[in-house]
Amino acid sequence: MKEPGVSILMTVYNGEKYLKETIESVISQTFENFEFIIIDDGSTDRSKEIIASFRDNRIVYVHQANAGVAAASNKGLSIARSRYIARIDADDICLKDRIRLQFEFLENNPGYVLCGSTAEMMDMDGNYIFTSSLPRSDEDIRKVLEKENCFVHSSTFFRKEAAVMVGGYNEMVKFYFNDYIFLYQLSKHGRVVNFAEPLVRYRMVPSSISLKIRDARFRDILKEIVRKGTATQQEIDYLISFESSHNLNQADKTYNYFITLAKLYRIEAKDWGRSMHYLVRAFKLKPLAFSYMASALTQILMPQQLIKHIRKNYY
Repeated sequence: MKEPGVSILMTVYNGEKYLKETIESVISQTFENFEFIIIDDGSTDRSKEIIASFRDNRIVYVHQANAGVAAASNKGLSIARSRYIARIDADDICLKDRIRLQFEFLENNPGYVLCGSTAEMMDMDGNYIFTSSLPRSDEDIRKVLEKENCFVHSSTFFRKEAAVMVGGYNEMVKFYFNDYIFLYQLSKHGRVVNFAEPLVRYRMVPSSISLKIRDARFRDILKEIVRKGTATQQEIDYLISFESSHNLNQADKTYNYFITLAKLYRIEAKDWGRSMHYLVRAFKLKPLAFSYMASALTQILMPQQLIKHIRKNYY
């Protein structure tokens, strides 16, 4: 069987809401010589049915018992037949030329191991908000990567050989920054870049909004894990304990999501209508959260010269 030019890898767990749109964006790429590996990590919704509705022989469907996104990703890496891996999350969108542009870049730049791109940020309903701003050159990315992830995971495209060398995704670290660990380790094996042109649309949903954690020990442990690419049991135990004590219920996550969108529509899109729309939705959800609402209003009404401060400290 002919080796595909690219292995596009997606994991899904109960992703029925946006799955059809994501798959359609992949199979309609202008670059056609790929395999599309979909690892179903034990979904109990209609995900399997939706995937089966696509009659495209480039789709490789694998169902496994729920083991987590890292294990599902590693399963996909283990069966990928191409030299190149492109990632896409099950609620995001590939723009039509994405795979072609990234394939041609790595083909023509052997010193590079990883390329990503900026992203068109959209809300849960698919409405465009703004285009993300990310460091682009290898030099600029490395300045930031020591402190925080500066890649949109759904935009990443990398050499499989390098992914194998770093041991894939760390299955011991079952936290939101697992992709950061993986990408940081990849960066040790070659140059990296972010395309200025957005190649994906990133869907912001309540589960994707994380609070800025200011606990010094948590941040120090996170940085150490990212640097090493692994974690001690003591570090894992601390992170589990910390996240458990700071875990938000679904209502809190949705409230934070509405507040974040209210800020983004005002600050990035300068769309007062949608900003107020999400502010009202937040108020209806938690009408007694006076301090949070007052803080959000202050930031939304703040003069433009303070926008950089908001970006740095609040989202």
